Amino acid sequence: MIRYELRCDNGDEFEAWFASIADYDKQAEAGLVECPHCGSTHVSKAPMAPAVQTGRAKDARKERAVAMAMAAKMPKVIGSMPTAVASPRFFSTLFSAW
Repeated sequence: MIRYELRCDNGDEFEAWFASIADYDKQAEAGLVECPHCGSTHVSKAPMAPAVQTGRAKDARKERAVAMAMAAKMPKVIGSMPTAVASPRFFSTLFSAW
């Protein structure tokens, strides 16, 4: 899927999603892309900023993946422990090791 910022010949701007670049081109040439504001079919791509992933976003995804993996293992770990071991102190020790 690809998202385009589009502008009609009346100056209205809107966004639309297409299956591919070729899909947009085919629909635009056939006059099937229509402005939702005024109904014009004279539509062109508007300038838009590229979507850029920062290092922070990648780090956040890695941290979330680690947290989800830890959470998935916890029911098995807790179920196999005696009740006295599954205390808040035990969990703080366990998570500080990760």
